[in-house]
Amino acid sequence: MKKFYHSFLIAFSMYSKIPMPQCEWNEENMAYAMCFFPWIGVAIGGVTWLWGTFGTYLGLSSAFYTVILTLIPWFLTGGIHLDGLLDTADAMSSWQERERRLEILKEHHLGLKEIQDVIATIDPLPGAKEFLDELRKDCQVIILSDTFEQFAKPLMAKLGWPTLFCNSLEVAEDGTITGYRMRCEKSKLTTVKALQSIGFETIASGDSYNDLGMIQASKAGFLFRSTEQIRKDHPELAAYEEFDDLLAAIRTAL
Repeated sequence: MKKFYHSFLIAFSMYSKIPMPQCEWNEENMAYAMCFFPWIGVAIGGVTWLWGTFGTYLGLSSAFYTVILTLIPWFLTGGIHLDGLLDTADAMSSWQERERRLEILKEHHLGLKEIQDVIATIDPLPGAKEFLDELRKDCQVIILSDTFEQFAKPLMAKLGWPTLFCNSLEVAEDGTITGYRMRCEKSKLTTVKALQSIGFETIASGDSYNDLGMIQASKAGFLFRSTEQIRKDHPELAAYEEFDDLLAAIRTAL
């Protein structure tokens, strides 16, 4: 029992700022530390839930309520859980040249596995898998994306492995990302036109500006959970917020 207790203390001391009694960090005491890592998430979730309930009850302003809600994980962990996420965002979303982005990943020892582990914590939108399962009963479905197939894998697994056309990364044997290959220019519109050139009719849906080309070139096209500005700029396109409504619109257009 003592080993479990010490492993518990070490797990919380390692990945949280919650004060814990001290014990010796040796191999024996650390043997079961990983078993208690999820408990740290439970503690963060519990405090977040308490603040959510408390804030709602007091009727606090949305801004103050949200700021505290965002800061709770940082207060409890010292921000250690955000380190990998921020390093990845720094590399992949910065305005640096490709070589500099790859350097950032290398500097912080972030390989494909580490990035995929972060992405694996993200869940698809509620109802997305059910929507795809239903739609594939009626027609072939292809997801067109500007992401990279290696990044998309954790999400594709949760969606039941739908067909995905996207770009790809160049990865060394040790998992280091060394470069990337873009499939083609204007990949979404190019893919739709290619499908049409071999006799397929296409129906497209998307949420952003780079989806407009394929939507407008298709037999029918819809906006889904798009921005207010895009809906305002393109009133001719039907816009939906719920998967059931989008599914009904596609089935009508088939």
